[in-house]
Amino acid sequence: MGLMESIPPELQENITRLWTSPKKRAAAMAVLVMVAIIGLYASFGPVVSMLPVPDVEVDGYRSRDNAIRRDDWRTTSDYDIVVSHYNEDLNIMRESIQSIRSGLPSTRTKRVIIYAKGPQDKDGLKELLDMSDEVVQIPNVGREGETYLSHIVRHYDTSSTNIARHTLFMQVSRIFFAATCGPRSRKGMGSEGSAELNSPFGTSIQPHVAWDWVFLPRLEKVLDKDTGFLSFGPYISHTCGNDSHGQVHPRMSDIYSMFRMDLCPPEPVLPLSLTDSSSTSVVGLGLQGTWAGQFIVSRHRILENPKRAYANLRQKFHEPKNHWIFKEGWWNNEPSNPTLGELTEGLTRHFSFVTRTLHSSISYLVVKESSSVLFTGSGPDRC
Repeated sequence: MGLMESIPPELQENITRLWTSPKKRAAAMAVLVMVAIIGLYASFGPVVSMLPVPDVEVDGYRSRDNAIRRDDWRTTSDYDIVVSHYNEDLNIMRESIQSIRSGLPSTRTKRVIIYAKGPQDKDGLKELLDMSDEVVQIPNVGREGETYLSHIVRHYDTSSTNIARHTLFMQVSRIFFAATCGPRSRKGMGSEGSAELNSPFGTSIQPHVAWDWVFLPRLEKVLDKDTGFLSFGPYISHTCGNDSHGQVHPRMSDIYSMFRMDLCPPEPVLPLSLTDSSSTSVVGLGLQGTWAGQFIVSRHRILENPKRAYANLRQKFHEPKNHWIFKEGWWNNEPSNPTLGELTEGLTRHFSFVTRTLHSSISYLVVKESSSVLFTGSGPDRC
């Protein structure tokens, strides 16, 4: 029996009438195509869902940009903690992250994002994800500076969701350098009986975040929702790459010009918009830099600069090894540890181009969102 013979006579007449009309035939073909598409989707959908996932046994998924996220990943947050990791001790790292999380406002949402620059296998990635919300694998180039630039460039175009209201960039290290001030200065460490190396700054082995005696008090006592920028390391004055400790930082004037769209002033000429309440005097000390490569910056401050500025600076770390950028600067100038990475570490020497008052009790500087006025505070540390 043919196909038409199997169709009831009353329907055969309707089918014949349908195919003899061009308009009705076109409409019928469109319906048949849609039915076929739906049928194919229904047939292959289960197959697609059963395809093997990437060989990473973690409670999350691998995205297109080589990132693994937890199932409860938030699309946005009030605070992001961004950590650069190579081979740092994981227990110290876990404790450091926890100490930072506990210092942030408990009522605010938080995410921890780890950029893994070491040779982690699937078990290593799983362990990193246990202490974070996302793990992103990136090449081991450019030190922390490249990591922070990568985070900004990666999320700049989706800034309303994937750049947090405030981003805290931090690094974890077992050996921390202390300046000539504070309770863990070279002299202070000697009195505490801590290990000390032959360094102009002195060192201390501490299972905490770098400069924790500076970091944690500022985090708990200074940070608020109106903060535009705050460093968690010692501030230093500098003039176009020449800092107040006699060190020279090549390319700092170029970085200043890239982000400020102006020539770097060769002397302290920036006016200060703050009066010292104790002496009613105004003292301008020029540009401010900061050590340690760890700081917090608002989304607003990040987006004040064009994406191309961040992307262009980041690209310098991804040039071939024989590129001129690796032929200038200090020792050990190579892609994994470039001089430029030392300069841009944490972008602190860009975000912190501010002026400050001169007063013996000033312990920290915080730039507020509402204006360019600098707010200061006092306390026991003067780094």
